[in-house]
Amino acid sequence: MSLTKINCFTYNNPLSSKLSSNITLNPLKKPGSFVMALSSPATTSLGAKVATRLALDHFVEGVLNYTSSIDDFDSRSLSHNIVAEGFKNANRSVYDFGHKLSAGGRMKACLTTLAVVNGAVSVAKVGNGNVYLYRDKKIYSFFEEQSDLSNNVGENSRVSVEFSDIDLEKGDKILLFSRKLTNMESDTLRRFINKIDELNQVIFEKMITKVRERGSLIDDIMVAEFNSDSILLEDVVKNVI
Repeated sequence: MSLTKINCFTYNNPLSSKLSSNITLNPLKKPGSFVMALSSPATTSLGAKVATRLALDHFVEGVLNYTSSIDDFDSRSLSHNIVAEGFKNANRSVYDFGHKLSAGGRMKACLTTLAVVNGAVSVAKVGNGNVYLYRDKKIYSFFEEQSDLSNNVGENSRVSVEFSDIDLEKGDKILLFSRKLTNMESDTLRRFINKIDELNQVIFEKMITKVRERGSLIDDIMVAEFNSDSILLEDVVKNVI
C-alpha cells in the first residue's frame, strides 16, 4: 500500500511510577516511512529505570547509524532490518554500561518497536510489551506467548527479539503497549475504535478516558493509523498529559 497519511498519537500516564519513554521518528526522511519505540523498566529497581532511557537512546542510535548507509530503499526487508539493528545496538550498549558499573543483570529494560517502510511493517519486542493490529473491526495481538522474564534488553550479552512482519492495508491501526492487554481492555478498545473513521487528538483522548473508566491500569499507549488517499504525508506526534 502506498502511504499518503500517517497519524501518530502517544500517551503516558503522568501518575505512573513506571517512567517509560517513547519516540517517533522518520530516519529515512522519506514519505511513508517511520519508526516508533516504547521503552519501560523490566523491574522497579533504579538500574532498570536507568536502562529504560539508555535502551531507547541506543535503539535510536542503532537505527540512525544503519539507515545513514542504506542504498537500496526498495528492499522489502528494510523495515525488519532497521528494527533488528536498533535492538542489537540497544542491548550491547545497556549490557556494557551495566557491567562497567558492576550492575550486570540489574540494568534491564523492556522495548517494543514498530518500523514502516514501503508499506511493509515490522513489529518487534523484548520483554513484557505487546503490539496490536486493528483491522476490519477486529483487534489482533502480534504476540500471543508469554515473554521469557529473563530476556530483557541489557540483561545478557545476547538478546532474543520477537518479530512479526505484515503488509499494511488502508485504515490499519497499530497500537503499542508496555504490557499485554486483558481481554476486557482489548474488547473496550475494539468497541470504541469501531465507532470512528479516523483518529484525531480529541478522539484519542476520549479513547484513553474510556479505557481507564473501565478500570484499566494502562500506563502507555502509542497508536499509528495508516491511510492512502489524496492527502500529502502528514506525520503528527502528540503527547497527551
